[in-house]
Amino acid sequence: FLSFNITPSLNVGLFETVIFSRENQFEFHYLLPVMLYRTLEQGLGSPDNVMIGFNGKWNLLHRFQLYGQILLDEFKFNELFLDNRGWWGNKLGYQAGLKYIDALGIDHLDAQVEYNSVRPYTYTHREAIANYVHYNQNLAHPLGANFREWVLLLRYPFLKRFELETRLIGASFGEDIQGETNVGSNLLLPSDEKTMPDYGNEIGQGIPAQTLLFGFDLSYRLAHNMYLDINYFYRNKDSDNNSLDLRTQYLGGGVRINLDRPRMDF
Repeated sequence: FLSFNITPSLNVGLFETVIFSRENQFEFHYLLPVMLYRTLEQGLGSPDNVMIGFNGKWNLLHRFQLYGQILLDEFKFNELFLDNRGWWGNKLGYQAGLKYIDALGIDHLDAQVEYNSVRPYTYTHREAIANYVHYNQNLAHPLGANFREWVLLLRYPFLKRFELETRLIGASFGEDIQGETNVGSNLLLPSDEKTMPDYGNEIGQGIPAQTLLFGFDLSYRLAHNMYLDINYFYRNKDSDNNSLDLRTQYLGGGVRINLDRPRMDF
């Protein structure tokens, strides 16, 4: 990761990542802190899964922060101008967001809105062992790929010891017919087993589905780094395949000591 402050309020960054598998060795040269080394190696025919990305953030008017990120897994610029659009190998994702500090002039009330989008087959590789997963769990976003998502967060500490955090998250994505299709959502499947054509791939392909999540966390500080928590979580998934519909509600509480609050935003 390379980060550079263009001005005191504007920061840009460049990052690379690689997933590889070997039976009897570790590729120690991947530890070299040289940017673009992995990308150049892939251009020479490396079998590993290499990704490159750019990020930036801009603080303005003392109360706002614009931020964003672009990830390129595989990408061919000339494919954007062909008559047949939606080449499956243009695997990319992006994020755009805005933070609002002391929103509406209310001290300590912070708001955040964010949009995320990832094309089908992003993070995947022709060999499943090099996909962007660990212990069968996605390393990037819980939805994997082939989705659009928006996020709204509000945080407000009040009465010295209380803190309230609420979140509303909506997403649309495409699902597989389990064991029969690979439409680019499931990162556990190799891209060589895709069941969609080379062109015409769009976000949401497969079985259309939507999720809506709402939750809040209320914390009371009992002592230094010791909190009493109450949590509520609601998730509703609506799929065109009714057998995949799911509704979940959770209400819980506990005491936290020197620990961050657990997240269930998926």
